[in-house]
Amino acid sequence: MYIDEWKRHDHKNLDGIRWTLQKLVDQAGKCSNLEGKARMGVREEPYFDIPVARYIWPILHTLSGVGNGILDYLIDMIESENQHIPAKEVHIKRELHELEKLYKELQTARNVWDSGNVGSGIDFMKVHKKELQRLETEMERLEDIRDHLNKSYANLFTCAEMKKEKVAELELQRSNMTTDVAGASKAVSKKKENVASCRRACKCESDLMYTGVDLILQKYAITRAANHGGVLNGGDIKKMMTNTSTIMAELKQYLLDTKHKNCIKPDEGIIELCDSVEWLLLLLDRALAMLHVEDPVEADFEKAQKYIDQAVAKMRKLDISVAVKGHGASKHAVEQMRHTAQFGGLFDSNELWGKQYHQVGYRLDMKFRNRGSTVRKAQTRATENA
Repeated sequence: MYIDEWKRHDHKNLDGIRWTLQKLVDQAGKCSNLEGKARMGVREEPYFDIPVARYIWPILHTLSGVGNGILDYLIDMIESENQHIPAKEVHIKRELHELEKLYKELQTARNVWDSGNVGSGIDFMKVHKKELQRLETEMERLEDIRDHLNKSYANLFTCAEMKKEKVAELELQRSNMTTDVAGASKAVSKKKENVASCRRACKCESDLMYTGVDLILQKYAITRAANHGGVLNGGDIKKMMTNTSTIMAELKQYLLDTKHKNCIKPDEGIIELCDSVEWLLLLLDRALAMLHVEDPVEADFEKAQKYIDQAVAKMRKLDISVAVKGHGASKHAVEQMRHTAQFGGLFDSNELWGKQYHQVGYRLDMKFRNRGSTVRKAQTRATENA
C-alpha cells in the first residue's frame, strides 16, 4: 500500500496485499518497463532470501517516534492556539498552508499520471511508444526489401514522426511534473524554516508557554533541550509515560493560568486537549506494556491489539501524523508478538541492548582513541574486561 492509503482513517478495513520474497522478485522483474509509482517502491531483487515476516518489531524506536509525535502535537497546539503569535508568524503560517496545499495537489496529479490506470499519463505513454515501435518495425521491413520509396513508407514515416512528437510531449509533461513537485517541496521546506526561525526567536523569551512546558517536564528529569533538535530519547519518553497523569494535570493548570487574553481556545478546549493527549499516552503505555509481556497468550495478544487500535484511532481523530511506526504497530506488532511467543515473546528482543552497546562502544572508542594501533586498542579493552 502507498502512504496516502495506509494513512487514511478507514485503513483498518484496507489491509492491502502483503509482500513476499517471490512477489518482490516478480515485481523487480517488471521494473525495467515501469516508472514512478508503478514500481511500487521496488527497484531490484532482494539481496537475501530471508522471508519478509522474519523480523523483530522495533519497540524502542516505536516508543520514541510515536511519543515524540504526540509531544510535538501538544506543543504545536499550544503555540498556535494558546499563546499570542506575532503577526509576522501568522502571515508566514498562512503562506505555508497554501504552499502545502499546492504541494499536495501537485503530488496527487503526478501520482495519478504514474498510476498506470487506463487513461493515465503513463498509460498513454506506453500506447504511443508501442505504436511507434510498430511503425518503426514496419519501416525497417520495407527498407530491407528496398521498398522504402513508395507511398506506404512515406505515410509510415509521417505517422512515426507524429508519434515521436507525442512521446516527447508526454515525457516533457512528466518531467515538468517532477520539477513542479520538487520546487513546491523546496518552497514548503523553506517556509517551514521561516516558521521555525520565528519560533526560535520567540523561545528566547522566558515568559512564553514553550519555556513553561519545558520547565514542567524538567521537574521529571525530562530535558528536551539536551537532545538533538529537542527530540526526547526512549528513556525520556518512558519517564513521560510513567508520570503522564501528573504531568498533564500540571500542564493543564499551567495553560489555564497563563492563557493569553487573545487566546482563541476556550478553557473547555484546553481541558479537552490535555485530556486527549493524556488518554493517548496512557493507551500507548498500555500497548507497549502488553508487547513486553513474557510468555504471552491469546488474551495478551487481544489486549495489545485493542490498545494499539484505540491509540492509532485517537491519533487519527486528533489529526496527529500516524507515520510508519504507528501504522506498523497497528498492523504488524501483535503478529510479531504471536510469532515470538514460543520463544518468550518480544520483551527480550527490543533494541535496548543495541542502544546500550552503541553507548558503551562509543565510550570505549573515545577512551582509547589515542592508541595508534587497532590491535592495541582491542588488547587493552580485552584486558580491562577480563
